Amino acid sequence: MVGLAGAYDIAHHFRHEALRGVEWASAMWRVMGGHAHFERFSPLRLAHRLLQLTSARNSNNSNISNSNSNSSNSNDVMAAPLLVLPHVCFTLVHGLGDIVVPVASTLLFAHALHALLGSTRVHVRTVDANHAEVMLALHHGSAVPCTREVRAIVSRTHAALQMGHRGQCL
Repeated sequence: MVGLAGAYDIAHHFRHEALRGVEWASAMWRVMGGHAHFERFSPLRLAHRLLQLTSARNSNNSNISNSNSNSSNSNDVMAAPLLVLPHVCFTLVHGLGDIVVPVASTLLFAHALHALLGSTRVHVRTVDANHAEVMLALHHGSAVPCTREVRAIVSRTHAALQMGHRGQCL
């Protein structure tokens, strides 16, 4: 999975927008269905919840295996990504000149993913670009300066997946 200049913590990003005085122009809160849903839709927050769930499951393994299989709880729903994530690698690309979404957003998300998946499946690649340049680099006919570099990063990641190196992001 490739992330490009992502705002991985929606609440934190909305505060960043407010500090810049552009939160009124942002579609963030409208797209997310309001502030109340920021945590639910934030990849960073989801990674933290999955890490907590993983830790709880590991420490209470015997309790979970002895639990009633007919019972349903929110942890069962949250556990579904744990079946898929061990087979996914993440390459997160961010521009060093990005003031729209600071590179810290990607670094914090990468840190959470490292804790959840291990460092071999999470890689951060920075490029000398701003937010718009990173976002436009994959568009057909793009002529932004970082186009070749971003496309090469994505191509290497895709090639690794095609070759069956699911645990490695190149």
